[in-house]
Amino acid sequence: MAITSFEQLQEKISALGLRVSVRRKGEALYLRAVLPPRPGSKSQQTEPHQQDLALKVQANRYGFEVTLEKAIAFGLALGRGEFNWNDYLEPIAPQLETVGEWVEKFKQHYYSTKIEGKTQEKTWQGHYMSAYSLLPPNESLSAVHCAALRRLGTSAIAIKSGQK
Repeated sequence: MAITSFEQLQEKISALGLRVSVRRKGEALYLRAVLPPRPGSKSQQTEPHQQDLALKVQANRYGFEVTLEKAIAFGLALGRGEFNWNDYLEPIAPQLETVGEWVEKFKQHYYSTKIEGKTQEKTWQGHYMSAYSLLPPNESLSAVHCAALRRLGTSAIAIKSGQK
């Protein structure tokens, strides 16, 4: 029998006796359980406590079915002591490179795609490094740095070619 309402979903999960419940926030569905502290959380909690886990599904027939399946798997993992946050969290984005690392990578790319010669070195030094050397090499590359690179690059090329 298909689950057609949030109340039916709550009843089914409750009847299974799992250590998990379901919550609705607007049109989104969440699982709620007592969980160990989330890695990287800013919370001062060091002991397991009640937390919500976003399922990224909406409160509709399809979402109710998906939530029931996830609640069962989640509840079983909790019951077996096999819960692991890594199974439920988004992968952490890789650490941003520093400006200096990015410039070095770009330099390698530049030299690998251009014909070797004096012109290549002059272009790198005059058009690129004249702009890049104005940025802090040890800071993480950010959108602010990228915007500055665009402005500096355009200015450096204009100045070198005699335009202002």
